[in-house]
Amino acid sequence: MGEAGFEPIAKTPQNSQVRDWADAKSDVLEPDLAALIDAWPTLPANIKATILALVECHQGTGLADCD
Repeated sequence: MGEAGFEPIAKTPQNSQVRDWADAKSDVLEPDLAALIDAWPTLPANIKATILALVECHQGTGLADCD
């Protein structure tokens, strides 16, 4: 039987319907949200915190004063 462990897979199946993220998000997301997602990695921490605080205020889950 040999050693126990992970056996190599001959070939990984590919999904022909999975497209590039840029194509997929343009079909699903509103343009403003897609722009925010694109910019997120380069935004300074204080801008990210402000955006998250605004979302939390809108959802009623934030600790910040939302008035």
